[in-house]
Amino acid sequence: MKLAHWSLHVYRLPYVREVTWVYAAENSGDYALLTLVSDNGLTGIAEGVIKPTRTGYSARSLATALETVVLPQLENLSLEDSEAVSRALARIPENRLGKAMVDNACWTLRAAAAEKPLWQLLGGKREVDLAYMVTRQSPSRMAAEAGNPDTALAFLEARLTDTHDPEMREVLANRMKEVIIERDLFMLESAVEAYRMQYRALPATLTDLVVAGALPSLPQEPFGGDYRLDPKTGSVSSSTHPERLRTFFKRPPPAYSFPRTRE
Repeated sequence: MKLAHWSLHVYRLPYVREVTWVYAAENSGDYALLTLVSDNGLTGIAEGVIKPTRTGYSARSLATALETVVLPQLENLSLEDSEAVSRALARIPENRLGKAMVDNACWTLRAAAAEKPLWQLLGGKREVDLAYMVTRQSPSRMAAEAGNPDTALAFLEARLTDTHDPEMREVLANRMKEVIIERDLFMLESAVEAYRMQYRALPATLTDLVVAGALPSLPQEPFGGDYRLDPKTGSVSSSTHPERLRTFFKRPPPAYSFPRTRE
């Protein structure tokens, strides 16, 4: 099974929102799909990320490296022989992305030849546990932004238990307070919405929510400040952290309900 021809397709996928990395801010990602076709008509594929600031490759330079440096090493080589392919690629200095994509594509070719899924060919499992790749921010902040502050708090509490460094413990404690603020603001805004639906008007103060029975009591702002209501808009903010954690989820209907009064 030898290489008959190959192709490289480059495409761009937009992000739902801008992502801030250490080295750049992006609103989309560029990817390359390598296709290897064997002389017996089988196809192998592999995907790679085109990110010049991280991998050192542009789409043009990757295509050039594949055409002039990497793929010529496979000429007249049996792609079924994984050790031979590995030795051939090892002779090439650098070019890690190109070599990795070629190696991956050869493995999917072997799976096609064996008429097995790749995980089975490699002796793996059909289902495996997944882990989140943390990139843009801390796991706790990402969980809070996703609308799950309880998950963020659980993560931080576990970290706090396992951490003995005083400075890191202080950082974790402050992050927990930030997440608590987000949780409290969500609860307060839900109560404001329930009040509005019941009385067809916004409350004048947060205390009105307690008086009306929307809340049993007002939460304490964890940094020692207070929560403030804008009676014109119904928005709630923290005096110590006026900038909200960004949320990108649809808020559910208010969980609060008022007892119906008989007329």
